[in-house]
Amino acid sequence: MRPTRVLAMVVAAYALLFQASYAGAQSCRWAGTAPLCSGECSGGETEITRLDAIPAHWVSPFVNVNPPFGSGCATGSKALCCTQVRGTVCRWDGTAPFCDGGCRSGEVAGQPPPGSSSGAACWSGSKAYCCHSVGSTTGHTALPLTVDTTEIIYGVTPNGDLDWFRHLGREEGAFKWAFDKARKVGVGWAAKHVFSGGEGIVYAVLQNGDLMWYRHTGRGDGTFAWEFNDGKKVGVGWNVKHVFAGSGGAIYAVMPNNDLMWYRHDGREDGSFRWAFPEGRKVGTGWDVKHVFYGGGGVIYAVMNNNDLNWYRHDGRFNGTFVWAFPEGKKVGVGWDVKHVFSSGDGIIYAVTNNNDLMWYRHDGRFNGTFVWGFAEPKKVGVGWDFQQLFTGATFPR
Repeated sequence: MRPTRVLAMVVAAYALLFQASYAGAQSCRWAGTAPLCSGECSGGETEITRLDAIPAHWVSPFVNVNPPFGSGCATGSKALCCTQVRGTVCRWDGTAPFCDGGCRSGEVAGQPPPGSSSGAACWSGSKAYCCHSVGSTTGHTALPLTVDTTEIIYGVTPNGDLDWFRHLGREEGAFKWAFDKARKVGVGWAAKHVFSGGEGIVYAVLQNGDLMWYRHTGRGDGTFAWEFNDGKKVGVGWNVKHVFAGSGGAIYAVMPNNDLMWYRHDGREDGSFRWAFPEGRKVGTGWDVKHVFYGGGGVIYAVMNNNDLNWYRHDGRFNGTFVWAFPEGKKVGVGWDVKHVFSSGDGIIYAVTNNNDLMWYRHDGRFNGTFVWGFAEPKKVGVGWDFQQLFTGATFPR
């Protein structure tokens, strides 16, 4: 099995691992100031990784970002810089948009872990993933830390029950599940749209257009436990064709006229009726699509009416501006004639075929919108997936 190097665990567990080893001699910080980030480590520091935002699926208490990351970057990326590092350390070299990445003396080219981000895309040239050893590794865990992850998937049944699944084969596309059958965690979910907001948050658009907020506290083990059984109303008038959540409280909606609207729910943490811009901001036009879903890092996938799979990256995702890496999108797939499709991040995409098989894909070209996939054919990971709606809820360590 090929475990994903979950950089969340590097950020969350790195200080704890090394603090136990040598009494907190090592310290880390995020270099780079939002929104225009250009993070660089100073002399005596080692760059551990680089991110432009904290992914929505990094869920507390399994992932606690320390040191705090702060606000996401509109451009560029932040660098995690640490002192007194021991082990194998890797970094991205090359600065967008005109990249000319190369490894320094003493470094070797490495294989970037699935789910890692090199920051903004290159207009020309390319970035290099460079690794080197620092200090003695005796008695210490080398970096990057490797962790297997599992995926929580929710499904709304034809009778309105909300079912919970835990896919143990998320990393490699294996037909492996925590339980032989689903666990029922809700009833009465016959809503127009249901989607995840991350960290156990579930949104539902009711038949009357109200937007409801819920938090599933039993998401880790599939128990019927909710913070507020009746949910909280956080919006009205959500008469939309498609709706899905992005990062940092952002919610995207395709309107009946095919405009793409951006909203940011500032009451996301507690279910309060607070929005950055209650009327939303228009960030796209002409979104006449069969399916649309978020892939993480500003990436949005859309299944077109001819079953092509298109890739887009919304660079204005933090403030709702009409800014895209490639406004026309890039075609990254064909023949996506499916009933449901959704992503769990890290390039992993699930789709339900017309005969109710659940298929697993990994898009290795997710960072720049290239037509590159982990496997030539998808992998079947489930059968009998007859649901009204499907969405991922959280990614956990195995």
